[in-house]
Amino acid sequence: MEVNRRGFLAAAGAVALVGCRTAGFTGAPRVTTFGSYIASGARQRGIELKVAAELMLKAGIAGFDESYRDDRLIESLKSMGLTPVSLYGEVNFFDAAKAPRTTEAFIAAAVRHGSPRVMVIPAAFPKGCDRYRQLDAIAAGLERMALDAQTAGVTVTVEDFGSPDSPCSRIAYMKHIFAGAPHVRFTLDSGNFHYAGNGHGDDILDALSLFSGRIEHVHLKDYSNATPRRYVPLGKGDIPNRTIVEKVRANGYDGCYTLEECGAPDYLSALAAAAAQLRGWCGA
Repeated sequence: MEVNRRGFLAAAGAVALVGCRTAGFTGAPRVTTFGSYIASGARQRGIELKVAAELMLKAGIAGFDESYRDDRLIESLKSMGLTPVSLYGEVNFFDAAKAPRTTEAFIAAAVRHGSPRVMVIPAAFPKGCDRYRQLDAIAAGLERMALDAQTAGVTVTVEDFGSPDSPCSRIAYMKHIFAGAPHVRFTLDSGNFHYAGNGHGDDILDALSLFSGRIEHVHLKDYSNATPRRYVPLGKGDIPNRTIVEKVRANGYDGCYTLEECGAPDYLSALAAAAAQLRGWCGA
C-alpha cells in the first residue's frame, strides 16, 4: 500500500509540476507574495479578487505562498494566472499518531495544486519540556516527511519563525533540526528572528551564513528597531534586506522572493512598492 501511494504521488507530482517552476515568471528576481495578502488587499479596496490578482501580475508579482488547507483560494488564484510556489502549514510532530496523517495530506495538497515545495511550521514547544529532546522528535518527523515528499517531486522546508516558543525561533534550535534532517531545506525569512526576540533575536545574517547551502526560498519583510513588531514597508526599516538579497544572489540563488507586507494599510499598493524596491536592489 505504501509503495503504491508513493508511486501515485510521484507520478502525479511529475505531471503537476511540469512548467510550474518557470510558468508565469519573467526575468529576475522572481517576485511572489502570500495569497491571503492578495485576498486581504481586495477586501480593503472593495474589489473582486480577480482585479487584485491582475494588479499583482501587472506589478510583476506572479506567484504565491498559501496554507495547504485553503483549496478554494489556491484554485482561484491559479485560475487567475498566479502560480503556487510554496504551501505552508503546522505539523505537530509531538503527536505520533496524528503527524503522519497530517504530513501525508500536506504532501498530497502540494501535488494536487502543483506546488514544488512546502514549508512546515513545527508546533510550539510544550510548556516545561526538554526542548532538545523535542527537537530530536521534530527532526526525525521532518526527515521522514522530506523523504516521502521527495518521491512526489516536492521539497520540504522550514523557516526561521517569529514565535518565541517556536522550535525554529533560534539558530541553535535550527542547527539541531538540520543536523537530524539532512533532506530538509531552509526558507530564509528576513524578519522573523527580529520579531521573535522583540528586536533582540538572533542575527539573520548569521543564519544566512550558516545555512546558505540549504536555502530553497526567501521571504522578505521589514521592521524598525524602534518599533520591532510594527509594520514597516520593505526597505524602510532596519532589517538588512538589501544585504540578504545581494548575498543570496551572489551565492547563486535564483529562486522566489516572497514579499510579506503584513499590516500594510493598503496591501496591494505596499506589495507593488516592495516589488519595485526588490527589483531596484537587483538592478532589474
